[in-house]
Amino acid sequence: MPALEYTLRNLPVEGNEFFVSFESSNLTGSADLVAGQIGKSHYVTEIYIVTGTIMRVDIGSGTSSGSVVTRHISFNATIGGSYFYWRTPNGKALKFNSGASVGVDTNAIGYIWLEVRGKTCWDSF
Repeated sequence: MPALEYTLRNLPVEGNEFFVSFESSNLTGSADLVAGQIGKSHYVTEIYIVTGTIMRVDIGSGTSSGSVVTRHISFNATIGGSYFYWRTPNGKALKFNSGASVGVDTNAIGYIWLEVRGKTCWDSF
């Protein structure tokens, strides 16, 4: 399993905020939550996950072949009905790879609900 790439950056003042709510009763492989945009990066400030089964959930930059390309956050649900909440300090964010989507990947089939909040900004900021 590749290592997590987790570095907090200053949250740019300029940019468009996003809030995504995603739910699946049988997610297999991966899904793009926020589409990538050329010349822009996503800055994630908050993640909330609820699972109905035992699974590992990865949040990362981009998706390919049913998994995230670069894992940033990973959560292991050890029992059904697990939840995970992650939030950055004010003014900070987790920067995703330039041009990449915000993706989710699970290692098991089952219920998952999640919310992701952040901002999309030009790379020049």
